[in-house]
Amino acid sequence: YGDVLRADRPPATPADLDAVVAGGSAAAGEGFAPFGLLMPHSRVPGVETVLLFGSRPGEDAGYPWMISVDPGTARYKGMFRLDQAFGHELIDFHYQLLAGETGTVFVAALGLATVAFALSGLWLW
Repeated sequence: YGDVLRADRPPATPADLDAVVAGGSAAAGEGFAPFGLLMPHSRVPGVETVLLFGSRPGEDAGYPWMISVDPGTARYKGMFRLDQAFGHELIDFHYQLLAGETGTVFVAALGLATVAFALSGLWLW
């Protein structure tokens, strides 16, 4: 996401947290309900902005909107849904094979089959 996740300049004095949340919420639109944030350089390497995350009414909260806000100016930088991030698509592939609940059941069945094969192999050995 390039510039969306980079701060304009390192803040000499960080913006007020309430201003950051208000700026991100206003940019996300009517009905946006924030339920958390990630501070710069905290859990995601290379992210220099505050990431405010939340959902809109009627949308799946499991895939929140990520709103990027500059920590020095409280200026909105951009937004994207978490499921649109490449890393999250890899997680979905690993967990569900990109097939939703059917994929989850299939992955669980493969895991149980692997355990069964391992135990039967130990018994035969």
